[in-house]
Amino acid sequence: MKAAVRVLLRQRPRNDASTIIGLQSRWVYAVIAWFVGACLITAGFGAGGVRSWPLFLVVLLLVLTGVGALILAPGDPMGHTATAITATMVAVAPALATVACDPPPAVAFGTVGGCVSATCAFMCVRGRVVAAWCAFGASVLGSVGAAWPEATPWLGAQIGSVAVLLMATLFAAIIRPAAREIYALRAQTVREASAAASVAAATAERDGQFARLDEQARQLLETIATGATLTPAQRFRCRLVEARLRDGIRARALDTPAVVDAVWAARERGATVTLLDDAGPASAQPGVPAESSRDPVLAEMHARLIALLADAVAGTSITARVHPVGRDPVGTIVVRTADGQHRVDFGAVVDDGAVEKLPGQRDPQI
Repeated sequence: MKAAVRVLLRQRPRNDASTIIGLQSRWVYAVIAWFVGACLITAGFGAGGVRSWPLFLVVLLLVLTGVGALILAPGDPMGHTATAITATMVAVAPALATVACDPPPAVAFGTVGGCVSATCAFMCVRGRVVAAWCAFGASVLGSVGAAWPEATPWLGAQIGSVAVLLMATLFAAIIRPAAREIYALRAQTVREASAAASVAAATAERDGQFARLDEQARQLLETIATGATLTPAQRFRCRLVEARLRDGIRARALDTPAVVDAVWAARERGATVTLLDDAGPASAQPGVPAESSRDPVLAEMHARLIALLADAVAGTSITARVHPVGRDPVGTIVVRTADGQHRVDFGAVVDDGAVEKLPGQRDPQI
């Protein structure tokens, strides 16, 4: 039962007329509790007229079951199962109340009739007008049949609820189409805003890439365009720029100023550095530092990578990789030197804390 309630709660809120009138707010539960308390108090004092309290409490429980199905049922209109539960409860409750209560004007039956009429009215709001009228008709027939041949007081106590149902039917006919239009317009607005944000983000990313290309490659491209022979230093810088641009595309989670500067300096010293981000957009968003989008684990990985790059010399190979989302570890740095190789994992639980040796390799100090 608890699992079913949690499923229903996860499916809220609904975009229908019930949202507009507050039927999905938390205050509705306070109103229900107040109404039930008022029913118990008025039925228990003065001219309450309760003959059998156990049966009267069963009647209130049936009504509450129908109300709960009415409020929590997903979909618009409410689902068939929830409709059947609500309609059955409100149809059966008055017949049992006829046995449990004195005839009107005793207030005990009136409280039950009020609950039933309110529930049927809100069934109209939830889009089940026909079911609401059928349930109300069944409740009247049930109470009259249970009280026959002295059915006049019971019929008189319920017939006034017809006006409530007529009003609810008219309300549903007017408000439900308006609610659908309101939420359709809201959804369209959200889609348009999302599309505009996507275009703006793509434009900003493109401008950033153009600015980066202009800053790093324009001078070299202009030199190449003149047909002049590149010097060894210029060819080496071309390789550095090409690697830098490639890192910005395939290693976004590692594309921060501190890491970029450390990688550039290590490559200038002759080290081989490879950066990979297999997590894709989930690990970093364009223009957003990776530290703010993937936990402190990436920040720790950045700090360790920068420290390793600072000591990297010619002949050292460093590969830093951010793994796909959901995989353990989050990231890995592999360092290869003339003395061997080892790996540093981030976000994984290993026996020695952070460093895991590769099979068959030495464990040099980093």
